[in-house]
Amino acid sequence: MEMRERKIIIMESVASESRKKRGRSSLVTPPPRSRGGIKRKILFLLFKQLKLVTLQLLNHLHSE
Repeated sequence: MEMRERKIIIMESVASESRKKRGRSSLVTPPPRSRGGIKRKILFLLFKQLKLVTLQLLNHLHSE
């Protein structure tokens, strides 16, 4: 589980680094190529993380 969190943090930092390299103008209008890809990946990872956490919580509540 810690690995997944680390992966997400690394992905976010990589995304922000590439944004810095491209300059400020790209923040207003991101290039169409990577417009939805990175966001979709991060959202998917976050959703997967949320699912895991809720499953663990349910199991924990069940075991009590």
